[in-house]
Amino acid sequence: FDLVLLTEIFSFLSPLNISCLRRTNTLWNKIASNEVIWKTVCEQTLQLNSKIAPDPSKRNHCYPCESYKEVWRKWFNLRKQLGLLSRKESEKEIIKVYVSVSDMWQRFEGWLEENAKEILATLAPGVDPTKWDAVASSLNTERDTLPLDLIFIYSFHNGQSLGNNAEITHALFGGYSAYDHAPLNMFHSVETALRISKAPIYQQTPLLSECVVIASTQYRLRGKQVLVHTSGKLLFFAAGEVRCCPPVPTNNLGLLTWMTEYVNRLTSGTYIMSPIVPGAPETKGICLFPQKGNMLTEAVTDGIRVRASAVYSPSMGGFAYSIRLQATDDFKLPSCQLLSRTWDIKDGTGHNRHVEGRGVIGKFPVIRKGGFRDDMEDTVGEECEGEFVYQSCSGPLDGIPPGAGSFGGELTMIPGTLNEQLPNTQPFNVAVKPFPLRVPDFIY
Repeated sequence: FDLVLLTEIFSFLSPLNISCLRRTNTLWNKIASNEVIWKTVCEQTLQLNSKIAPDPSKRNHCYPCESYKEVWRKWFNLRKQLGLLSRKESEKEIIKVYVSVSDMWQRFEGWLEENAKEILATLAPGVDPTKWDAVASSLNTERDTLPLDLIFIYSFHNGQSLGNNAEITHALFGGYSAYDHAPLNMFHSVETALRISKAPIYQQTPLLSECVVIASTQYRLRGKQVLVHTSGKLLFFAAGEVRCCPPVPTNNLGLLTWMTEYVNRLTSGTYIMSPIVPGAPETKGICLFPQKGNMLTEAVTDGIRVRASAVYSPSMGGFAYSIRLQATDDFKLPSCQLLSRTWDIKDGTGHNRHVEGRGVIGKFPVIRKGGFRDDMEDTVGEECEGEFVYQSCSGPLDGIPPGAGSFGGELTMIPGTLNEQLPNTQPFNVAVKPFPLRVPDFIY
């Protein structure tokens, strides 16, 4: 036999035919095991030119393989395991989505390992693939039409498993607080998602009846929900309003796009682990008030740094915002105390509001280098380290145009304290640089 000719002929066969022919005799087994053939198979069938495949010993994350034959076998076994052999998408499309999901989860798990081991510990193992039959049935569709990214994301982790020792602030998709409002977005298992999705509010709404709720929080029956539509779009539902995230989808991989953006914000430091409720370290979780980027503003006046940002909160009728005060190394006074606030709130439609008042939410902090004293108006508070953090809400801003609103103003400070103003000094104003009130493309 001409081995070169046989090798070339084998390269035109399907992977299954090659695997069958290798059982014929020793020679054909040798040819069918040739790396050149399997490299051609992976390039033509899988559109792969690298030896990367899901590794079952590493929770099916993608890692290098020793041979192209192993690459094809592992990808085939994964598709078989997840029930994807009859999907209409090409192997190239399936692999591209899976590699993106694997990369997203590896980055997510890596950030959690470094910053939030307690949250990482709540992630459950991957879902039993047979569960997708029940999901498809509840959505009145076929299993093969369920969004690929939904199936792949849950193949790594079937939501969060919160035992008796897990805190509610361990919500995977973070949260924030303002007054007694503290929404925290939990990542649901497929079983929980099915149960929630059967609620009348979803079943009686045509668009929502075609969705599965993958994350949600409740606040006095005004919760927010993250839903995946059968088309692959990701929807955000709160206060009776449905929004697509992003507003103009660029693909049918809404959940993957949304989670990838969330991981980008974690790894860039936009979102960090900090107390959800200021002054309550036991509520430490992923805080959704931005700490970096164009949603955060910062200004320094007479040695007092003010950092400010907001979170879109439809259940509160507008936005929750965070103001953080801290004395810098350039602060020349022993201390200063907050006396009053002046806010200018613009909704972008010409209906602006000017708000003045004493203190902030009943607090009158005394700021010093290194920390603050957490005073109320008539009560001396505890000495604390770090930034003074104040969180509140903008009030109703119905119909605000995207990107048009802003919130800023001044804080009036008394050198020393309200009861003992330093001699030969005058009150001074500290700028709160206007920060955007914007309905974002991605809502968390």
